[in-house]
Parts: sequence; structure tokens; C-alpha cells
Amino acid sequence: MLTSPTEIQLNNSDYYSTIIIKTLLKILTDSSLRPQHDLAIDTIVCILGILKSRTANFLYLIIPVFKKIIKIDDLRDKLLVMIEKVIKHCQIYFDVEYIDSIIDIFL
Repeated sequence: MLTSPTEIQLNNSDYYSTIIIKTLLKILTDSSLRPQHDLAIDTIVCILGILKSRTANFLYLIIPVFKKIIKIDDLRDKLLVMIEKVIKHCQIYFDVEYIDSIIDIFL
């Protein structure tokens, strides 16, 4: 999933966004790069803010990595902010109680 594409499709409007998000997610999964994790998360949050509704195109990349790293205490708050942005930008309606119960599973 986070591997390099087998063929380059420069005509895809999300090509560069995909490459950047994959690279940042690789940083988050690499424990030796832990000092850079905060910056990587901040950058992903910024990118998601720019992508807005196109964020949905990247959920297949983002969600599995979130599931792996959400248990890291110092990253949890930033990840929750990112999850909030994803939900907001994907324009998905969620019941607050439903979201709280899902987040409690991870906390």
C-alpha cells in the first residue's frame, strides 16, 4: 500500500498528493524517525485542509496507518485532530455518540 507505484501516471490530478501522503505515512510508521512524527502529522493535517473533499481519495492509505500508530501516547491528540479533519472534509454525517464510541476503542 505504501510502496512505490509500478507506473507513473502524471495525468492523475492526485498523483503528487498521493506521493507526498505516502511519504509522510512512511515517516509515521518508522520508529527511528520518531522526532519527525509531529511534523509529519502537522503536514498531513495541512494537506488534508487543502484537499478538502478530495481527502476521501486518500482514506485507503491513511486509515491503516492511523490504526497502527494511534496507541502512541504522544501522537494520539494530533491524530484525533486529523481524524476530525478527515470527517469534516469528507462531508460525512456521523452521530457524535457514534464517533465518541469509536474513539474510545482506541483510547
